[in-house]
Amino acid sequence: MMKLFSYKDNSSFETHGFAGDPFSLFILLLLMVGCENEDKPLSVNKRPIQLLGEVNPTTRVSGSSWDEEDQIAVFGKESNLSLDEGLLDNLNNQLFSTVGNGVFTTSDVIYYPEGKEIDLIAYYPYQKGILDFKYKINIQDQRFLSDIDLLYADNVKGISNQSGIRPTLQFERQLALLTLAIYPDKKEGFLKPGQIEKIELVGLPTVANFSLETGKILDVNQVQSVALYPSSVDKHLLVEAMVIPESNLDQAKIVITTKEGLTYPFHLKTQGKLGNLEKGKNYTFTLELNGTKGEEEEKPIPQNGGFSEWPDITDSKFNAEIAVHYLSSAGTRSNESGLIRNYTVYYDPYYKLSHWVAYPLHPYYTKKVVKRTDKWQYDPAFPSKDQPNLKSAWADYNRLKYDRGHQIASADRLCSTEANVQTFYYTNMTAQKAGLNQKKWNELEIQLREWSDRVKKGYDTLFVVTGAIVPTPPAEITWTKDKSGREAAVPTSYYKVLMQKKEGKVYTIGFEMENKESPNALRSYEKTVVELEKKTGFTFFPSLSKKEKESIDSSFWVYN
Repeated sequence: MMKLFSYKDNSSFETHGFAGDPFSLFILLLLMVGCENEDKPLSVNKRPIQLLGEVNPTTRVSGSSWDEEDQIAVFGKESNLSLDEGLLDNLNNQLFSTVGNGVFTTSDVIYYPEGKEIDLIAYYPYQKGILDFKYKINIQDQRFLSDIDLLYADNVKGISNQSGIRPTLQFERQLALLTLAIYPDKKEGFLKPGQIEKIELVGLPTVANFSLETGKILDVNQVQSVALYPSSVDKHLLVEAMVIPESNLDQAKIVITTKEGLTYPFHLKTQGKLGNLEKGKNYTFTLELNGTKGEEEEKPIPQNGGFSEWPDITDSKFNAEIAVHYLSSAGTRSNESGLIRNYTVYYDPYYKLSHWVAYPLHPYYTKKVVKRTDKWQYDPAFPSKDQPNLKSAWADYNRLKYDRGHQIASADRLCSTEANVQTFYYTNMTAQKAGLNQKKWNELEIQLREWSDRVKKGYDTLFVVTGAIVPTPPAEITWTKDKSGREAAVPTSYYKVLMQKKEGKVYTIGFEMENKESPNALRSYEKTVVELEKKTGFTFFPSLSKKEKESIDSSFWVYN
């Protein structure tokens, strides 16, 4: 503050530059009052929160010391209350940083609440947008391990402004570490990174949720290959990778491809039965590139089931399950048990949506015998806790305008009450923009029903797969919530692939629309089935040849 007064021996103040000016003296008095209030000491009960972060020496990839500008996040709650009930507003995923000395502070001073004991929960690395106290684990990008090396501390409990010591957060690793020492054949000669085209970890999940309240890993999902990055050590290569606990390492393999085009797959189960990975442990393997070709890979048996419309999920990266919904009414299209298939879902409890819904479309199903039922309900084929509660609209409908978009439309199943009710299962719903659902997507659904109606002219049944595409790493997923607070992924786009025969000849077509209002003509959204196979990773209509799926005959798919 600017100095306005000088002190004299006669105990009087000498003003500077205000003599004989009543207005200036008035301003001076106001400044004196302001300074007097500002200089009052803080309450003795106000104590800023500073934290120490201690890392188990075997825990952190980069060692047991913190680096400058390392950031942790802290949640604070009243002791003896749940995180949801006792959450402190100023300690809600609050960012703390360090200069490298292990002392963590905030940019703005945060004080202990007066008269309350609190518990602290912290994690590293900091992540924005935490919902439901769940940290999103994603190990797809292994270039900088410290960026994905999840640390967690929940040991600080019952502290207050009366506590005499600075709390120390004791962090522990929540993932497992895989270490590979890769040698040339018989460990003779040198092996350098420049000799390797790529190294992949195959067969393990790459995403999960971590509960910051319970310290447990949930919703392990999305099995797909992960690129690993070697470094040179002496005459061999060293590779480290973070992996998700509870994964089964017996199902994993390392695939090494050299610049010469040779591939060496190493099934880790051959190293001994390992079972599920445990957090904080380091699993070490020594591999040698011996032989000229490595192992011959067995071609997996397609998992496409017995229906024409089922996609092949052999190479699926999702931890999803198939469920077939049947109708109890016997009829000409019933199987041996007297049941008629309605549709099939490939449902994923992590994303809370079906990656695809497959079904036949025929006038038998679309003939209007009943009205739309609006019987919104959980799918009995899956636990209700694994589904969004869509009895009413999405929680943020008024702001984001997400409809409860059907994948198989209600109007596709009007042959009976039972058939229509099943289209209102929550597993058939996604967060679809209202401007798409009610306009261009609806127009496409109407067009499909018109094409299916051509059976009266000698065409065969129309087979349909409708799907929702979610982002894959490193792209971020957008999440929304139901009225119960459960998260569900918001698709970036939707697709349909169709197959229909006439006089024994096969015709196919696909469509893709972004999850937003789409004003263009339907033909502008056309894709070949092969194009959508490449984008989704599924093999559609696996009984067909690639040639039958890589072109579109516009004379067959005529728009009305």
